[in-house]
Amino acid sequence: AIKVGRQSLAIDPSIWKIDRDGNGGTIIDSGTTLTIFPKQVFDRIVSTLQKLIPYPLAPPTAGLSLCYNVSGFDSPLAFPRISMIFKGKATFRPPPRNYFLNPADDIRCLGLLSSSSSLSIIGNLIQQNYFVQYDRKKRLLAFAKASCSLPFNEAD
Repeated sequence: AIKVGRQSLAIDPSIWKIDRDGNGGTIIDSGTTLTIFPKQVFDRIVSTLQKLIPYPLAPPTAGLSLCYNVSGFDSPLAFPRISMIFKGKATFRPPPRNYFLNPADDIRCLGLLSSSSSLSIIGNLIQQNYFVQYDRKKRLLAFAKASCSLPFNEAD
């Protein structure tokens, strides 16, 4: 499931399933920069964000379709959190700075892309400063905040 702020998005659960040919599902990929969702999911995220974000829209920038002009607004800027809830209730709730990118002065753009595929890819920018734990034997997934700019022994 996906939540934007506190709002659960109405997304057909079948969108997350892997079909008989192996298509669909979700990949957590440190080699893909941006996060990519099927068009149905992306469109719901964008429409919800547009209702919640108070800043004026800006033209698409750097290949990113949803952009805001934040000139004249005081920091910190207020963008809603996007939460991804996985089977078993593992929740990934990165801060907006991981997916609202700054491609130009006073411009913040949603760093998500839409795809005609049924595959979702959670890219490396949204994963910044998180440890991702995979337990394939138990089929578990977990996320933990990290300070990746600190030496390893200071990150916890």
